[in-house]
Amino acid sequence: MNPVPIRVLTWDLGAVRADAAQIAAAIRAVRPDFACLQGAPTRLRWRSRSAGVARQAEMLTAGGGRSGGGNLVLASFRMHVFGSQQSIAGPDGSDVALAVAEVSRVRVVVCATRLGTASPERSTRASELVDRLKAFGGRHQILCAEPTANPAGAIQVSPGVRVLDWWLGEGPTTTATERERPVVADLLLGTVD
Repeated sequence: MNPVPIRVLTWDLGAVRADAAQIAAAIRAVRPDFACLQGAPTRLRWRSRSAGVARQAEMLTAGGGRSGGGNLVLASFRMHVFGSQQSIAGPDGSDVALAVAEVSRVRVVVCATRLGTASPERSTRASELVDRLKAFGGRHQILCAEPTANPAGAIQVSPGVRVLDWWLGEGPTTTATERERPVVADLLLGTVD
């Protein structure tokens, strides 16, 4: 099979001062295949609020929410979502939301979580978690976490997934700081045997 291009967005909503419509518009403008959100609703009416963001962003809720500790995975309509794990404990006990999906007959596991900001521990936790995602099927694993000083480190991928490009998306306002903007990556899922 040929390599498959996909676009992934990760965004820490806890850093954003915007309403659901503004957040959805910023996601919609990027047109990601997966949007991994940290700081998604977890309290009163969290299901309907998360579904509202997904609907306005023209995506589907693929996993997470309250039971994912506020980590949420949205998927585009071109993805066939096989299942989701509302929450698995990360290597440090943190909450994780994930979705198992397929595009062009290539299966991928996508995870949204928080890794913290300490660089050495963050890198170790990310590597451990990418390895743990292999247990959920799928040849390719993509881990999306909150951005830090190096936004490119917000998206970790397993071998066989190549990062073609990454950039900071538009924030919900014209004055959005770097921390208030999503990280977007164009990825290439490698050839499947």
